[in-house]
Amino acid sequence: MFYFFLSLCFAGPAAKVESVKPEHMSVLMDIEDKYQKASGISMSVEKVDKLEALDQTRKYAGSMKIKKGKFRLELETQDVSKDTSIIVADGKILWFITPPPKEFKEAKTQVASASLSDKKAKAQGFLQMLTEGGILKYFKVTGVIENGDLTTFFLQPTSMSNEFQRAQIVTNNKEQVIASLQYWDSMNNETVYTFSNVDFKKPIDDSLLRYKPPKNADVVKY
Repeated sequence: MFYFFLSLCFAGPAAKVESVKPEHMSVLMDIEDKYQKASGISMSVEKVDKLEALDQTRKYAGSMKIKKGKFRLELETQDVSKDTSIIVADGKILWFITPPPKEFKEAKTQVASASLSDKKAKAQGFLQMLTEGGILKYFKVTGVIENGDLTTFFLQPTSMSNEFQRAQIVTNNKEQVIASLQYWDSMNNETVYTFSNVDFKKPIDDSLLRYKPPKNADVVKY
């Protein structure tokens, strides 16, 4: 259903881009406010990366937990390798963690970190911008498409220093949740996050929103 909807956004007579109205902005701001004020949010996540230069598409599935500006995203590739990756935003540092494949028990965990106050980290951590209300801080809504309970917001960065060329956010207005995030980086690589089973009531253990690299990890700072 989601990918069918995406096709409507880009082609066909039904894909009518409308001018942004106050009621559209009110919907987006209310949903952003709901996410920021929630005591905790858990959800299922599907991610698709389309790498322009390599002409490759990579698919992932996993889960995400958000709490007061912090989050933990765990993903597994949807292929035979079943490689895992973890991203943790602890409020100060954005951690990118790649555990070694299970068959290589002596291999080191690969870790990259960046201060969340750094602009490059903000670009890499698009989801963090969402938890901090950064969508409207860093982007301007240039148009919308309405399709039943779903609204697609077309976004342009407000600063040329932003690492994104453009982005979209799809809201489910009936359920007051974010259905998807989609963005294109400076290399025209496309990333789509699709969210489901969004739960605003499930308690989240604070320990999941902290991270300390193991002693033998290879750690690189941005």
